[in-house]
Amino acid sequence: LGGNDAMAANYFMYALDIINQRTSSSPSRSIPSCPAVSPTTNNSMCPQAQPQQQQQPRQTSQEPIMDAMPILHNLGHIYYRAQNYKLAMSMYSKALDIAQDPKHPRGGSSNLSASASTLNCLGVIFFHMSGNSDENASKALDMFTTSLDIRKSLLNNSTTANCNNSSNSNNGNLNTDDERREIATTTNNVGRVYYMLGGHTAALTAYIEAYRL
Repeated sequence: LGGNDAMAANYFMYALDIINQRTSSSPSRSIPSCPAVSPTTNNSMCPQAQPQQQQQPRQTSQEPIMDAMPILHNLGHIYYRAQNYKLAMSMYSKALDIAQDPKHPRGGSSNLSASASTLNCLGVIFFHMSGNSDENASKALDMFTTSLDIRKSLLNNSTTANCNNSSNSNNGNLNTDDERREIATTTNNVGRVYYMLGGHTAALTAYIEAYRL
């Protein structure tokens, strides 16, 4: 994502348009080409709408699944780097909707790791939006805590499945080393929130736990 972020955002938005055309004709499941912004919001990174493309056939079961979540995460990261936290939150919130949708091929209980990752990203946004607002800091803490609960559950289930030599677990392909690194990162984020709120003892506990992981 280095270099021209505005151009990158434009390509990502165009990719979302293609996914919308191929996967759904329902407005409720489509992703807008450009987030709505107020006149006072810096929208220099919000790309212009693409020309209307010819409607593509709806995706069939034989076609590969087109996943919008990584694209939404990339857009969220671009807006986060530009300190446009409202747009970043919009992108991550849309990604979370997909991750938690049990009807989506890449959502629900089949991909809890995606929910955990997105919750952590939303927590980071709330953290940076907190300033003097304890409410946003509390929201950040809730996001981080929920993300941790999911990841720790996945890790525990994966460890149990491996010990039992079970081949039926949904977590059989989980990379436990990666999961531990993600847990350490989010635990460190929890420490940052506690430190900002003045809870130095709780922050130290979180930092030590993250270090040991």
